[in-house]
Amino acid sequence: MLKNFWLATLTMLFFPILLLAQIDPWKNRVVISVQDADTLVLDNGEVAKLIGITSPQAKHGKKEGQPFGDQARALTEDLLLGKKIEISFDRAYGSLGHRDQFGRALIYVTFSRGIEKDIANTELLKLGVGFYTPAKEDLQIDGALKSAEAQARKQKVGIWANSEKSPIEIAEAEGKSFQEPEPSLNLIYIRPSTPILQGPGVNLNDLATNRPTSNTSNNSNNRPPAAMSMDDLRKTNPNTRPATSNNTTIKNNDPDEDIKQVYDVTRSVFFSAFDQSQKLELYKAVNKVIGTSYRISIKQENKEITFITTYNGLKDLEKLLSKGTDSQPTLTAVQTSVGSFGGQYGTSVTISTGKDGGLVLNLSGRDGTTKFYLTRQSALKMQIAIGNI
Repeated sequence: MLKNFWLATLTMLFFPILLLAQIDPWKNRVVISVQDADTLVLDNGEVAKLIGITSPQAKHGKKEGQPFGDQARALTEDLLLGKKIEISFDRAYGSLGHRDQFGRALIYVTFSRGIEKDIANTELLKLGVGFYTPAKEDLQIDGALKSAEAQARKQKVGIWANSEKSPIEIAEAEGKSFQEPEPSLNLIYIRPSTPILQGPGVNLNDLATNRPTSNTSNNSNNRPPAAMSMDDLRKTNPNTRPATSNNTTIKNNDPDEDIKQVYDVTRSVFFSAFDQSQKLELYKAVNKVIGTSYRISIKQENKEITFITTYNGLKDLEKLLSKGTDSQPTLTAVQTSVGSFGGQYGTSVTISTGKDGGLVLNLSGRDGTTKFYLTRQSALKMQIAIGNI
């Protein structure tokens, strides 16, 4: 009796701790303050720096701001203040614990604007709230960030209304290296010694050393995971281990046909998107006979067409998406081929540019062929989701 009492007491004490351990502190956050156009305060007390942007400092109390600092902050407030946001990280900063030298969390932000979701980092660069700031290694959406800055420069909006060169370009012309300015906010918010251990795209192995992660080939399975997976990049079974394929012979060209009555194919979905009546899913499939494969599935009512490929094939898709999103958006629906590649069991994917910078996926797979239109933002998120593998 006494033993049961103490067991129940310990369970009650530790259950809240175990429950809290499962909560992602970076999920369902709200922006409660905008300190500068590139620096946000979140409702969990964290201060975050937007990846890829450096903005002029706004006025704080008696401390005078820099030219255009107040206007830039107002633009970010209009876009994000009080909004519920999706947060993700980039593998380029994994070895630094996803924080800058001042302790700010380095993040991408996705927010809703009507029925569409936009990436705030690129949208703010288009408004000219700051200039593009690269990392030591390529960011997941380098091309989109550079393109956004180029658009603001061309239109002479924001900081580019009275400037031809960025501080980075000015420093390089003088033979100097650009130094990120100190944040203008009160540092009591920041926890600089706390690495980010949880969140979409965070890999604890990256925090083992304080060295920058070296660039590795896209064909390497040991490549550090990228970030920028969104809420729609949930993994349905994150604890599933890839099965090791054995010598079982598959009798026909359908990799699942002979085994689907015996073994379930486990789907680990890491990206999804909708196009009218169709749904696209990008997932890892695991079964006990053929092992692990990566698949694109397009569903419409009861019909599903599936493209099947390997890890390396998935990285080829990432390259094509990057090539497509780096191209200049057009208003017309005239399509230009980006490229194509073949998968397993006769499946293939062809990517073309579409209207407003979107991409059209022409998929030939099991059970037929179909097309799927990805908006530019969805194409960027899909590109980064693949990098998270």
